[in-house]
Amino acid sequence: MNSIRTLAACLFTVATASSCAQSKPYNAEAAVILKNGAPCFYIPYEINSNPAVYSDGKGLQLSLFNASQTNPGYVWKTWFKQRPATLPSTPESCIPYGVMSKDWKGLSPKPLSLSTSYQLEVGGELGKYGSFFCIQKDRAGAAYIAKSDHKGNCSTEPLPTPAR
Repeated sequence: MNSIRTLAACLFTVATASSCAQSKPYNAEAAVILKNGAPCFYIPYEINSNPAVYSDGKGLQLSLFNASQTNPGYVWKTWFKQRPATLPSTPESCIPYGVMSKDWKGLSPKPLSLSTSYQLEVGGELGKYGSFFCIQKDRAGAAYIAKSDHKGNCSTEPLPTPAR
């Protein structure tokens, strides 16, 4: 009888441990580019123009979080009650950093710093997307978007655009 209880306890522990795994903060990568000197965000995937029933009416939310170890906190939040007529699915239709919605006060954009890790979150009717990035300058002084990790570490390697 004790061996059955021991076996049951082991199976419960294994089942519980696998269900406690940390989930991704988003379903897919968002793209980040520089446009007119500021980050601009879009979803580089086919976007269904008809939202799923469970997400209908959620609009479009964007937020940017300073993910650095020294000064973490949100630097911008906005929420659009209705998603844009032109979906942000290309570099041409990207949503620039700092755009504020008339639907919700949100958090006005703060100045962004070089070599600081940022976490982008895009959510609502279009799904849940995100990206970690930094703004860096190359040797000629030109700004570009670089990779970052979830621990707040910036890289000098350019952030690739996720493939469609």
